[in-house]
Amino acid sequence: MAVIMLDQSGDFVRQRFYRIHIAFSSHSSYGQTDEWIVASHPREAQFAYATCIESVREEVHDCSEEPAHVTGYFYNEVKVDLFGLGEIGPCVPALTVPLVRQDVAGQIMESGLIGADARVARIHDDVRTAAREIGISFLRFSGRRIWRYPRIWPESEDKCPFCGHGPLSCRTCGWSHANCAQCGIRWIEGGDEEDGLDDRRIKHDRKSMDAGAILDVNRWDGSDFIGGTMSGIVTWRALDFLLRIHAAPLKAEPMRADVRGISEEQRDWLKRAERPVRSIN
Repeated sequence: MAVIMLDQSGDFVRQRFYRIHIAFSSHSSYGQTDEWIVASHPREAQFAYATCIESVREEVHDCSEEPAHVTGYFYNEVKVDLFGLGEIGPCVPALTVPLVRQDVAGQIMESGLIGADARVARIHDDVRTAAREIGISFLRFSGRRIWRYPRIWPESEDKCPFCGHGPLSCRTCGWSHANCAQCGIRWIEGGDEEDGLDDRRIKHDRKSMDAGAILDVNRWDGSDFIGGTMSGIVTWRALDFLLRIHAAPLKAEPMRADVRGISEEQRDWLKRAERPVRSIN
């Protein structure tokens, strides 16, 4: 029987890549393990926080097999509203987009880190003038996405359970659409349909999905800021830089990275990612 699963095999390295979370509070440990790195700030309880109220997104198409496949998104424009009466901290907590104070964004852009991209966020007109003068930027993690995608297994069953059309997912980039391109019926579980067809839809293998995300280093382009605006990955040296410029409140979740099949150039990039960038003035 076909299932959607995340392949958990690999030759893994740790503490090379981290998923960045700009935290509302560095003191909450919900969902964390002892491996997480936490950067706190003594005044973070007084920091303002934000919500994104307008945005313009750009699709990423980097599949080598089919350029029409959407493999990710970037924000091109963001408008935010601020809450709380406190100061603008180095990192500005928000749910959907990583925000930093504009001077912090400037340090990141001047660091020499690869894939770092920060753009000025527009601030709602009702927000106090001081916040607009300080400025807020949103981070774009512009390096190629290297998340491992779930796949339909066995590969021979990668076809619609209703009409037999296949494959449903791209074996190169992992792209898929919830509705079959031929019959139009939703083939994946999890929709709101009440059509009595859920017993035929392809299910997720919860055990493999809950075992945690994996990065495939053999797809890495050497960037220090990797993988899209809404959920970015950084190398160790990028995280080290953020900690040294006191970017907080911030949490860094170590990611499992599979190094099977990597090139010599990628091995050199891994060594570079272990070395700090230039000293902070």
